[in-house]
Amino acid sequence: MSDSPHRARLIDLTTEELLTTTRTVRRRLDLDRPVARADVERAIEIALQAPSGGNKGGLRWLVIDDAATRQAVGEVWAECAEVYLRRLPADDPMIPGARRLQRDMGRVPVLVIPTIQGRPPSGGGLAGTASFWGSVLPAMWSFMLALRARGMGSAWTQIHLAREEKVARIVGIPSQVTQAGLLPVAWTVGTEFKPARRERVEEVVSWNTW
Repeated sequence: MSDSPHRARLIDLTTEELLTTTRTVRRRLDLDRPVARADVERAIEIALQAPSGGNKGGLRWLVIDDAATRQAVGEVWAECAEVYLRRLPADDPMIPGARRLQRDMGRVPVLVIPTIQGRPPSGGGLAGTASFWGSVLPAMWSFMLALRARGMGSAWTQIHLAREEKVARIVGIPSQVTQAGLLPVAWTVGTEFKPARRERVEEVVSWNTW
């Protein structure tokens, strides 16, 4: 990972364009173009402004740019992806992109693991669980938005958590710290992305009663 002359500049997007065109990028990650440390750190700085449960913070971000470490973590991710992908129907439209990321994860210029202090509550009920994950997931999304605003992209992935301990051993994450995802970071091949197909508002909104 390097700095100038590869620093990012903000691209021309309205707020609504940013919110509706930030996609999980699997097949359009540029594996060869260096990513500047300062850009990753700025995206994390922005992400730290996201809301959190009880406004307690507790986030730590592990950024991996060492080639051997990226490869080792990418292999764990690929193993977990293989188990997951085998369960999907053969015609699932997500498979081609997931297979591409499975092949490339260890080659992406930067891998970011957002973490939160502590472990998910075992007896805190729904409210405790929501507060725990709600303290880190909004920051992950803000991180992806900040990357998109700079012409870079990522993929929202959490599949490696099936083997969280294995990744923790590779990178030295303490047992009392919880990993929340694994976000590949790279420049995107092109910056034009379209909104995804989603349900119509009238299909998912109820007013006053269910």
